[in-house]
Amino acid sequence: MKNELLRVFENWEAELGKDEWYFSHCYEELTKDLSSSDAFTAIPDVISVLLTVKDAYLLK
Repeated sequence: MKNELLRVFENWEAELGKDEWYFSHCYEELTKDLSSSDAFTAIPDVISVLLTVKDAYLLK
């Protein structure tokens, strides 16, 4: 999960320029097949990635 999330934040400005729903689509793609157990297990990875994000716009 961590690597997939990091890829979402790569080149995000260009992607967002092409698709205003870029983050929504990415997050949907990452989570649509997760079981509740898998989602719970992914929480540390999600938090770890969010703590590395430097642009406050991405955390809103």
